[in-house]
Amino acid sequence: MKQFTVIGVFEAGHYEYDSGLALIHLVDAQKLYRMEPDQVSGVRLKLHDLFEAPKVVRELSALFSPDTYISDWTQQHTNYFRAIQIEKRMLSLILALIIAVAAFNIVSTLVMAVTDKQSGIAILRTLGASR
Repeated sequence: MKQFTVIGVFEAGHYEYDSGLALIHLVDAQKLYRMEPDQVSGVRLKLHDLFEAPKVVRELSALFSPDTYISDWTQQHTNYFRAIQIEKRMLSLILALIIAVAAFNIVSTLVMAVTDKQSGIAILRTLGASR
């Protein structure tokens, strides 16, 4: 445990980060974890195209030993992707139900119109009108 002086507060608006993220100088982190001055415990990469992250992780995994932990933002935020996937499925289901109800209303309206006109058609056919 080591005492630090807070010189600024960063709020990301995301509880997961706001509750447990602290940014400190590399030298202080090496002293805190009793590491050599040229050692680090992790590296974070920033890519121009954020959707290339899974591909970069696969390439880096091939370069490093299996005991090295490599992850990307899609693995760290799988709950969000699952929530979006469930939301898309539910939206599709609701849209399908709305379309089904609208189609049923159109068909029932046409059937009722034909049923309503049957007596008039029968009278015209009796008078000699063709089909």
